[in-house]
Amino acid sequence: MWQFTFYALTWGFLLTLLPLLIHLINLLRHRRVKWAAMDFLLQSYKKHRRWVWLKQLLLLLLRMLIVALIVAMLAQWTPKNRILEALGGATTHHYVLIDDSLSMSELTGDATCFDIALAEVRRVVRQSQADGSPHRLTLIRFSAAAGAARSPEQTPSSSVADVLAEPIDAKFDERLEKKMQTIGVSELACGPLEALELSQQLIADDDADTTRLYIISDFRQVSWGNPTVVRDTLNEIQSSKVPMEFVSCVRQGQPNLAITSLQPEPGPQAAGVPLFVHVEVTNYGNVAATNVQLKLTAQTVDDQTNTDPTVWMPDIEELPVEYIDEIAEGETISRRVQVYFPTTGRHVVHASLADDPIRLDNSRWEVIDFRSSERCLVIDGDPEQRNAFFMQTILQPGGRASTGVSPDVQPVSFLRNLSMEQLATYDAVYLMDVRELEESGVEKLMLYCDNGGGLAIFAGPQMDLERYNERLYLDGKGILPMPLRRQELLPPRLDDTPDINIEGSDHPVFRNLLRGRNPIIRMAHVDRYLQPRQDWNADAASGVEVIASYRNGDPFAVEKTIGNGRIVFFTTTFAPLWNDLARSPNILYALNLHAHVSTGRRKRADRHVGDAIEVQLDSAVYQAGIAFITPGEEDKQRFQLDREARKSDQASLISAVLGGKNGQSETGNSGVYDAIVKPIEGPPETRRYAVNIDPIESDLTTVNSRELLSSLSPVRVQWRYADEAGGEWLRGDLPPNLALMALLILLLIGEQALAFSASYHPTQGGGRTV
Repeated sequence: MWQFTFYALTWGFLLTLLPLLIHLINLLRHRRVKWAAMDFLLQSYKKHRRWVWLKQLLLLLLRMLIVALIVAMLAQWTPKNRILEALGGATTHHYVLIDDSLSMSELTGDATCFDIALAEVRRVVRQSQADGSPHRLTLIRFSAAAGAARSPEQTPSSSVADVLAEPIDAKFDERLEKKMQTIGVSELACGPLEALELSQQLIADDDADTTRLYIISDFRQVSWGNPTVVRDTLNEIQSSKVPMEFVSCVRQGQPNLAITSLQPEPGPQAAGVPLFVHVEVTNYGNVAATNVQLKLTAQTVDDQTNTDPTVWMPDIEELPVEYIDEIAEGETISRRVQVYFPTTGRHVVHASLADDPIRLDNSRWEVIDFRSSERCLVIDGDPEQRNAFFMQTILQPGGRASTGVSPDVQPVSFLRNLSMEQLATYDAVYLMDVRELEESGVEKLMLYCDNGGGLAIFAGPQMDLERYNERLYLDGKGILPMPLRRQELLPPRLDDTPDINIEGSDHPVFRNLLRGRNPIIRMAHVDRYLQPRQDWNADAASGVEVIASYRNGDPFAVEKTIGNGRIVFFTTTFAPLWNDLARSPNILYALNLHAHVSTGRRKRADRHVGDAIEVQLDSAVYQAGIAFITPGEEDKQRFQLDREARKSDQASLISAVLGGKNGQSETGNSGVYDAIVKPIEGPPETRRYAVNIDPIESDLTTVNSRELLSSLSPVRVQWRYADEAGGEWLRGDLPPNLALMALLILLLIGEQALAFSASYHPTQGGGRTV
């Protein structure tokens, strides 16, 4: 049985009888006329009538065939590939790979791209059911194949494919509809490679007479802009004589806005202390977006009073709307928004935009752990403790004012008996005019910084420079960023050049000191400082950078990065011993300094949908049972997944993992995730995490089809859009309609030649003149 895209038009084949009907009507119009000369013509006719009849019969059949070809073209004939199929005995296996990444949720009219993809699957099924030959279908989603590829254990194909080699019978569409009701577009950023590799394995083991591969996607630039990663796999599939078809669900991407970043700015995260969050909105369209409204909410979560963790009922405060007049095409706009949480806890900030073609990238979450205060260790070597006095005055001003930082002033000997666990409770350590450190103290601070701790070192008259070079600088491998030479007097000013030069600096410690017409840093005076060795230069490759200098070029502040920690060395005193910084910008750069060096202690990770959430616990303190609370598709819908923590690589730790290699679907929704852990003694504790979509899926720019297929050469692929019935062969075999068109032209030429031959034409110049 032949296949047609538009079966209703096949009634047009009745028009093939029209030439026969016209021929019969013409026969009825003939009349007998007696004429003597007809005797000679009759003899000639009887002599050649078989040949004349044959030409007339051929002409009649040719005209009927021409009408049939025109109808076949209009009905979109889909021919069989093999003679065996024409006889109805071959099996055709259809492999359909569906892109279900987040960009497929783009709304075009009343349907998403994923809805269009499912409609294409139904079309394949309908055509297969209309055919007399046996057909099978395998349906694989990109996200399912990508998740199986990330799993440490081999996942059977039956668990990956939504439909695996299932026969397409008369009731198959009913079973398919039930399956389609259980699947939908994901929030993942996934490409076609894993699905193609899986289909390649299945095709290699397939016993079907014919296999066809369909890739139904939106073909975005971010996923298909570099097709070389899939070309080899496609080439392997093509070597098995498998026709391949790319079906695009969208012709052109629409303008789209997305919130691409939401994170707290550096600074103390303490209850009752205002904190700024940084929000970025990106315009992925090719036209400017105007009158954009950015909404934020501060959501206070009370884990102590909430008896049912599966119910999300925070105290929500709507913050003032941020109005953005215009975002140019391809531009990213940032905004600073202040949030305030009066209580401790892991609270939530949520940012949102108005709906556009992709709804889910208009929302972003951030979880911030607000403590009662941040702790810092202050060790002052000055006999009169003047450095510690000014530090305490700045960080704890008294009254209602609060910086969120609690300094703990201790003598130098405090480091001697301090354990690493106790040292880890401090967000930053300040060494101020300390004469020297024991080697054990240096080793502790080195490990502390490597694990993310912050260290600030201030110079002073008590310092033993040789000991510092020997133990702290350690030939550039220690915690002191630069080697020390001697104390030096800053030469007197000859003009209005400030003593400390930070012009053009965007470093977080000094950024605020340059604001206004007369920056306060210009009022600071420095008399004495420590000079580095003459042969020393900051080596960026080793993580050392001079972040501020004196007017004579010598360094004022030098920063070094060790592991996850930051170290800043100031070559002058903190107290007004060698300078008058305490009378002007001291308070600002002290607060900025703490916010900067303690950043490594504020553990934060950008988790995207599908990433793993790992919870590590001390087995001596916590029980093994962990309850993960995951968000659902609805705002307040949440589900509980119980896990048992197992031993990790470290002997004393146990861990449990949600999502990632254990299954991307476990963290498949953006939102807020909770992990409820139970101490051996005491009430349960909640650890909270934010999971957001990958902004890479927000760029809806589509690839150029001809450039894509050209870059896939020598792979031959048929390309068409979902709203095209037949498609266009940009590379590959001759399409059926084009073949019919060529045949139709040849038949029309043949019909004219045969009609000319079968008709009577007098010889030109053959008459006689009298």
